[in-house]
Amino acid sequence: MCIICIDLEKERLSTQEAFRNLNEMYDSLEEEHVKEVVEILFERLHSRMNDEDEESDLWDGLGNFIF
Repeated sequence: MCIICIDLEKERLSTQEAFRNLNEMYDSLEEEHVKEVVEILFERLHSRMNDEDEESDLWDGLGNFIF
């Protein structure tokens, strides 16, 4: 479990912050774990799709994420 996962679990990171952090840490993580983190983030996004919170416009910024 990486720092991104820990902070997501404790709800210390927004989904957008987690994507940014993952983009920065991408090269230092194993490919399988990157896939796990992305899956967690997309599950989180999906669960909040209809919410009117600060993450509702996150979908617009996902195009900047580099895999």
